[in-house]
Amino acid sequence: MPQKKNGWRLRVALRTLLILAIFVATYFVLAHLTRQHGKLAVEKWIVANGEVARRGLYVERPLVCVEWPLVCSRVENTLESKGKAGMLSRITKKYYLWAFGAVYEMPFESEYIDSVGPDGTIQEILNRRIKLH
Repeated sequence: MPQKKNGWRLRVALRTLLILAIFVATYFVLAHLTRQHGKLAVEKWIVANGEVARRGLYVERPLVCVEWPLVCSRVENTLESKGKAGMLSRITKKYYLWAFGAVYEMPFESEYIDSVGPDGTIQEILNRRIKLH
């Protein structure tokens, strides 16, 4: 009497599962290290290269967010008047690669333009556009 098949069964080699687990663990470890050390290193690099406003002895602290493991972004928000219609919020993100101490500015940036008014405040726009970790 022939045996019945119980259905389709996924067959994965143990080596494949091990490699997948290593990639997932590496991703989370790099994300944690970037939040702990990379964000501060990028802030220091931006201040050291004079890319922030200085008012006497006071140095404005840049707003740096973690985008992905090893990648941080600097967020700049400017407001522009558009006449009687209200204000425009222009959010520019510049990206930096953190390589465990060394910081490199990446050659691209993102820009978001939103309308500020009764339907959207500046804080709501920033909460929607940036991730603060």
